Amino acid sequence: MANSFTKPTVIPRIWSAGGQHTDIQDTTLESGRASFQKGFPEETSTPIDEGGVPPKRQDFNAMGYIPMSHNFFQQNGGCYTFDSDVSNAIGGYPEGAVLWVFENNKPSYPVVSMKNGNSDNFVTTPSFINGTSWKKLGLNAGGDAMVGTLSNQLAAQVRNIVLTNSIPSTGVDGTLYFVLE
Repeated sequence: MANSFTKPTVIPRIWSAGGQHTDIQDTTLESGRASFQKGFPEETSTPIDEGGVPPKRQDFNAMGYIPMSHNFFQQNGGCYTFDSDVSNAIGGYPEGAVLWVFENNKPSYPVVSMKNGNSDNFVTTPSFINGTSWKKLGLNAGGDAMVGTLSNQLAAQVRNIVLTNSIPSTGVDGTLYFVLE
């Protein structure tokens, strides 16, 4: 049976973009504040009369803002390229990570990381797209992306995504889907 896809609701704007939200820290620096490492600390679930601290509304808004800003970026056609801040934060891109190359006056194309902990910045050093650090993905001889080739390349090269026996299909709205059999 083929998977069915339902187009999600359009995101009209980023959650709380015009409201108050905090910058969620990696670790909790202040009592009652959320962090990426622990979420909301234990004192936010303790009753106030027993020494608890109420969670901050701005932290809740930030929890919607952060993932929504990425979803909004992708919904509107955004693609990620190498980012030193991301690479440093995660210890380098994992093997199989797919990023995009954007060069002035040239077609953009995807590349796949060929190793774990990949901090080889192809934006500043294009020679890292050499098949050892990063490899061009799904391109014909002219450098144009090919849907069938992209499907086959992803199935063969990206271990985290299984597209074996997939059939590329274009939806009524022009969205490209990979239907798995």
